[in-house]
Amino acid sequence: MDHFIVGKMHFRIARHSLRSTFDQVVDMSDEVERMIALRVNALEAKADEYRKIEDEECREHRMESLYEDFVVYDREWPHLMRRSQMLSICSYFEHQLVVFADRFAKVTESKFQVRDLRDRGIRACRKLMIKCGLEEDVFKQSRWDELIDLYQFRNRIAHAGGDFDKDTRKLLPKYTKLFIPPEGHDISYAKDQILLRKNAIREICELMYEVFNAVGTACSEHWRT
Repeated sequence: MDHFIVGKMHFRIARHSLRSTFDQVVDMSDEVERMIALRVNALEAKADEYRKIEDEECREHRMESLYEDFVVYDREWPHLMRRSQMLSICSYFEHQLVVFADRFAKVTESKFQVRDLRDRGIRACRKLMIKCGLEEDVFKQSRWDELIDLYQFRNRIAHAGGDFDKDTRKLLPKYTKLFIPPEGHDISYAKDQILLRKNAIREICELMYEVFNAVGTACSEHWRT
């Protein structure tokens, strides 16, 4: 079986695996979001009941206890869940791209692998595929630059507790579809933290899939030559 066929098969399998995993992640994310919304709605309904209590001391005591639960479900759980999912899919995608880049190098009979390069992660994958003959324009014409920016946010979440730095703050206006600007929420203790929007996981999965599909298709065509 020639290199083109082997490479083509590997790309199709990898793409299918990526799509399947991303679909499961999005389904799980949507389900957890629904569960949290139901809990918040239940708490709001209970708050309406408590407001009818005539005894002021009893009413305030119950409302105070309810507010603590509300903060957990309305503010803490959603953002914790979204951050955790983002870290997971970024790690998963990076691993899949490394495996694919190494396979591309092997099929093109390169002596290099991703681990041999000075760069790390998805940047190293790009460098390896270009070194193996893939045109740099493939990355320029895809949404690769968006992916690189996304990993800057990911790195701040993974290594800096999710706090903005100068670079991520500078990038934020371009990515408000994914992340909430500090002035866009009323969580006082999180004004310096990166918070993901409700549908961010779906958008991130689509971005990753589009990049992988574009790059993988170009690699598959390159194997033909």
